[in-house]
Amino acid sequence: MTTNSGERWAQGLTITGTGFQGKGRREVRDLVKEAGGTYSGDLVAGKTDILVKAAAADSRHSQKHTPAIADPPKANISLYYLTQHISKRTFL
Repeated sequence: MTTNSGERWAQGLTITGTGFQGKGRREVRDLVKEAGGTYSGDLVAGKTDILVKAAAADSRHSQKHTPAIADPPKANISLYYLTQHISKRTFL
C-alpha cells in the first residue's frame, strides 16, 4: 500500500515493526519513509513512537513485543489499523 503523494502523517515519528518477515517488514518501512517518518529496525525505549505489529498471533512472542509491554511506545498498532487509517486519512 502506498500513501497519497505528499501525505506526511509520520513526520517527526520514529516507527518500528514487530512480527514481520521479508515483504511485510519492507512494506512497513516503505510506508513510514514515504510519509516522512523514520523507520527503525530496533525498538528504543523513550525514542520509538509507534510499534506496528503483524497479526497478533505472529507478534506476541517477538523480540520487540515483550519490551514494548514493559516500556510502551506512544502507540502499539496493527498493520491493518495503519493501512486502514492511511487510506481513510484518519491516522491517529
